[in-house]
Amino acid sequence: MSNVSIYLLSIAGVVLLGVIIDLILHEGATGKYIKSIFALFVVFAIIAPLPKLLNGDIKLSDLFAVSTYNVDNNFLNVRKLEQAEKLKADSERHLSANGYSNLTVDFSLDPNTTDLRLLLVYVDFTNVVLSQNKTHINKYAEVRNLLVRFLNVEEGKVLMYG
Repeated sequence: MSNVSIYLLSIAGVVLLGVIIDLILHEGATGKYIKSIFALFVVFAIIAPLPKLLNGDIKLSDLFAVSTYNVDNNFLNVRKLEQAEKLKADSERHLSANGYSNLTVDFSLDPNTTDLRLLLVYVDFTNVVLSQNKTHINKYAEVRNLLVRFLNVEEGKVLMYG
């Protein structure tokens, strides 16, 4: 520990001791004198190390030491996968609300980032159920357009199969 850290810890210890003494002592004539003596002790505890500190080199980095932090990438990746699962379910509900039931949507995610970036969107038409008014249309083009607008991805990133 640096001298500054020791100095600050000693002041904190003296203040804590003062709080404990204040809680233990009763209000009365002797309590008043003991508190006065302890106040002098606190002043000496604060002043005593100052000459030693002022003669040495004081660095601001000692006063405000910054600790390093580590990013938990596993947590961030799990969170990204949870967001992707929710987005898949939302996409399937959106397609179902627009007349395309039982479509399966899947994503290819960017492995180099911890945020949710879609590389590709896959749509499985194997079990699709169309509503009555969707029988004579290009279902692939319409589903692609629905997903492009809903997911805000480029048209070429939506791939269909099944």
